[in-house]
Amino acid sequence: TYRYLTSLKLFGEPLMVGTSLEAGNIWDDIDDVSLNNAKYAGSVFGAIKTPIGPIQLGIGMNKNGDSNIYFYLGRTIENY
Repeated sequence: TYRYLTSLKLFGEPLMVGTSLEAGNIWDDIDDVSLNNAKYAGSVFGAIKTPIGPIQLGIGMNKNGDSNIYFYLGRTIENY
């Protein structure tokens, strides 16, 4: 995940933008683990601080073109 704090303001707060790249899968046996059958995806997002906690809105997509919009309100575990 890469995040960048921009000089742009949204509701008086700096806008943070970012992107992520992910790879993974679930395998039954350790011998099955391989990048050849991993699932790949990525996302882009924007975030701002608010009085009730950080808000993040983004869209993710996998290599098959399946996509998902997501919304977070509050801190994620990596913020601690």
